[in-house]
This record gives sequence, C-alpha cells and structure tokens, in this order.
Amino acid sequence: MNNPTIHQAKVCRIIDETSIVKRFFLQMPQSAEFHFEAGQFIALNIGSGESAIRRYYSIASAPTNDGMFELCISFKPGGAGSSVLWEQVTEGTNIGVDGPYGKFTLPDTLPNELCFIATGTGIAPLRSMIHHIFNSGMGAGRITLISGNRTDADNLYASEFEKLQSEQTAFRFIPTLSRPSPSWEGQTGYVHDVYQREFADHRPCMFFLCGWQEMLKESRNTLEAMGYAKDMIRFESYG
Repeated sequence: MNNPTIHQAKVCRIIDETSIVKRFFLQMPQSAEFHFEAGQFIALNIGSGESAIRRYYSIASAPTNDGMFELCISFKPGGAGSSVLWEQVTEGTNIGVDGPYGKFTLPDTLPNELCFIATGTGIAPLRSMIHHIFNSGMGAGRITLISGNRTDADNLYASEFEKLQSEQTAFRFIPTLSRPSPSWEGQTGYVHDVYQREFADHRPCMFFLCGWQEMLKESRNTLEAMGYAKDMIRFESYG
C-alpha cells in the first residue's frame, strides 16, 4: 500500500440505516478504472496535511462496471474517522479513495456449501460476496448467512436478505439477536449456538467470518474443534 493512487470519489447518497450505522454510496471518477473483487476493502483519505485521516472499510456492494460502490460504517465514539464522516461528509462531498485491497475473497471454484457468519457491520464484505454469487451465476450449492447483532434495530440488511431468501431456494438467512425485543420471533443468543446446531453433522462446508474479534476467535476455535480444516475457514477482522 505504499504511495497509492488516490482518486476523488463523490458521495452520491447517504442512508441512516440505524442510529449508529450509515450507508455511504460513492461514485469513482471514470478515469480511475476502478474494479474490485467481492470481499475487498478500500481506504478513505479524509482531509489533508497534518489533519488528514486514513481509514479502511470493506465494500458492502457486489462488483459492478460503473465505479459505484457502497460502504456500511458504524459510528465509534471518539473515532476520528467516523466522527468526520458523520459531522463533515454530506451528499455531494468528494472523498479521496484508493484501493481495492485484501485477499478476503471467494475462491474461483465454489464448494457445494458456504456458510457466512457476521456480527455488526462485519456483514459488509459478506453481503458483497453473496450478491456477487447470485449476480454472476457462479453455481454455488447451499448458502447460509448467520448474522449476529444485539437488538432488532441493529439487524442490518434484514429485509433485503429475507427477500433474497424468498427468491433463492439455495439461500438461508438466520438473523440472531442477543438482546431482542419481546416481539422478536427469530433466533436468540449468539451465532456460535446457531452454526454448531446447523452443522452438527460436520458436513463439508467453507466458512467466511467477519465481525468482532471475540466472535472470530471463538468461531475459528470452535469450527476447528468440530473438524473443519483451517483452509476452509476464512476470516476478516473488524476493530
């Protein structure tokens, strides 16, 4: 990542997804010839001089040919990057972008079954992968997405994944909440209980994990203890 070429991307749209999560839609200039693989991330370069801030964010949208992409970013109290994005960036703002980066991507040939496990905004690169699989017709078998959050309001992209589940028989969406409302009818607790139950038969599967570091550590250890080889467990950590 030495001396990257920074392009000025335009913030075309901002959606307040939750009280602490925003979705940013950015358009790269035509001159950038911007292409990325599902699961990769970019760097945002905000400001200039001594006050410049550089932060990395996974791309939440599937690859396209139009230079448009989406970021799903949570606000961190005291975080320099999210503070600037929340307080100074509006629709029409230009932001320096370089990349893409990262090797957290899909294999060229997909196995018969995939399981994506996310917590919080760690769902971003997994969303990119899932949509890319169906958009490109990669021919995957069964796909399960287990998304862990605290409350109903934190359940990112829920209606979108519920719709995808109704349209794609190969896709299952299992949102799991640790602090659900009384009206919640879905899974409760943590993602670990869900994947251990869903894969109790230890059938062949490739796992993609992204989210809180504690979740990643426990999931990797648990899956390996269940008999899954390390090369079948791919992960990306969020701070």
